[in-house]
Amino acid sequence: MRTPRYHGVVTAPETGERRPPGTVAASCPIAAETRRGDRSIAYGGAAAIAGGVLLFVLAGPLSVDTGLLVATAAVGWIVGLAARAGATRARAVGGPAARMGTAVTLAIAACVVAWIATWGWSHVQGGVLGPVDFLAQVYGLLVPAQALFGAAGAAIGSR
Repeated sequence: MRTPRYHGVVTAPETGERRPPGTVAASCPIAAETRRGDRSIAYGGAAAIAGGVLLFVLAGPLSVDTGLLVATAAVGWIVGLAARAGATRARAVGGPAARMGTAVTLAIAACVVAWIATWGWSHVQGGVLGPVDFLAQVYGLLVPAQALFGAAGAAIGSR
């Protein structure tokens, strides 16, 4: 059934409600404003997955430890840029604080996934330590420093 238009006002056929054209119906289960923040998460999440793979390759098979701080800051920055691009593209509601929180969370999640994958890689190579013991003995204070660098990079990139 076609919706009748009268002088720029749309009348909903099922309820008879009149509203300006282009607005979301009141009966819509998911309003447009709640869907817009998903692009920020999707773009940032894609960057976080790629960054987590990069961090794993550097820490696991290549056994780089000192350069991880620079790589983690760069990954965080790229995650922040991607989250900002997704939010800008969708004109997301929530503002800069929500975008920064999303970017920081995704950057730290990328670090955690890379640490778990590196621990798994150590078991492929014959390791027997648990994840906490492995990270404490092999990387030590580099682990929390890496999380801080990733969070700082994401916060700066998402501005």
